[in-house]
Amino acid sequence: MLKMLELRELIKLIDRSSTQEFTLTNGGVRISMKKPLPKVAEYPQEVQTALNEAAAAVEAADSPFMPAEPAEKDEEKNSSLHTIVSSCLGVFSFSGTEPVKAGDKIRSNSVVGICKVEALKLFQEITSDVNGTIVEVLVQEGQVVDYGEPLFIVKPE
Repeated sequence: MLKMLELRELIKLIDRSSTQEFTLTNGGVRISMKKPLPKVAEYPQEVQTALNEAAAAVEAADSPFMPAEPAEKDEEKNSSLHTIVSSCLGVFSFSGTEPVKAGDKIRSNSVVGICKVEALKLFQEITSDVNGTIVEVLVQEGQVVDYGEPLFIVKPE
């Protein structure tokens, strides 16, 4: 059975995340939370028409300042990189005393972080699935992360 304090903490965690719906069954008790869908802003007809015209003008214009080659190189560069994603919803923290940073070498199955849901006393280790070098850290200590959210970009060996 969840205590009121744990339930409040869980509600705060879900509220801060981008998760729209959450269900938990614990000891015969089922808790279900659902956020309302965000309202879509409606623009007046004049603004909508101006936006459509601007989009059409951008599509029609050939920009001599944007060569196609760098986009292809970026695509090749990104295809060689690997992304480590969150395996659960929770609060992210780095494992160990030294946080993982760009330039660090990591091994396959090494722990790079921990995803915590303290209200339920759950801790999920986040491990690397490749050997390589950290290129970019996309998350900060104490940040709420969703399942599947990118955390690290790694250049595989």
